[in-house]
Amino acid sequence: MPKQFGVLLLLLLLLLLLLLLLLLLLLLLLLLLLLLLLLILILIFMRGSSGAADCDFR
Repeated sequence: MPKQFGVLLLLLLLLLLLLLLLLLLLLLLLLLLLLLLLLILILIFMRGSSGAADCDFR
């Protein structure tokens, strides 16, 4: 019985670690998506401002 209990505890700990790793990966993916969105927005604003500046210079 104790051996089986220990094995079950180890399996539960491994499952918890896997869940934590999956959560961390999801958080990293969300952060990467947010960074990509911010970069795209910055690029759009830069293009808009540069385009307006080019039009003004012309």
